[in-house]
Amino acid sequence: ALEEFQEGEIVVDGIALGPNLKHVDAVRREVGMVFQSFNLFPHLTVLDNCTLAPIWVRNIPKRDAEATAMKFLERVKIPHQANKFPGQMSGGQQQRVAIARALTMN
Repeated sequence: ALEEFQEGEIVVDGIALGPNLKHVDAVRREVGMVFQSFNLFPHLTVLDNCTLAPIWVRNIPKRDAEATAMKFLERVKIPHQANKFPGQMSGGQQQRVAIARALTMN
């Protein structure tokens, strides 16, 4: 879980986040995060890891989500790894997948 802020305010794209969970949910649909431990689903391919949230959270058509994911996998220099599973990759490659996955939510 992420830590709750103790003072000040958090503003994302002009939206102040606070106790109103409606605003938090709206921002979550538009934000991707890269976790320290990557949090990739081991039973899903790299491409499926990158398209899961855009398809289910943002209702992006699968074909569009896959095209976007491939664009970002290319940007992190691992498009040839799209059909591999996380366990078949090095830690550095998994980190690149996590970055590409976060970028697909933008």
